[in-house]
Amino acid sequence: MEQKRRFAASLLLATALPLCAHSFPFAEENPIAYGKVKIQSWKAQRDFNIVK
Repeated sequence: MEQKRRFAASLLLATALPLCAHSFPFAEENPIAYGKVKIQSWKAQRDFNIVK
C-alpha cells in the first residue's frame, strides 16, 4: 500500500513540475524569440559615446 502512495505522489510530482517550470515568460532571456529587440539606426550606432 505504501508503494502505491509513493508511486502516485511521484507521478503527480513528475506531471506538475514541467507545468510550473514554463509558467513564466522567457522574454528577458531570449528577446529575439519574443520580438523585444531594440533596433538602432546606423547613425545612432555611429554617434554612440561621441562627445560633440
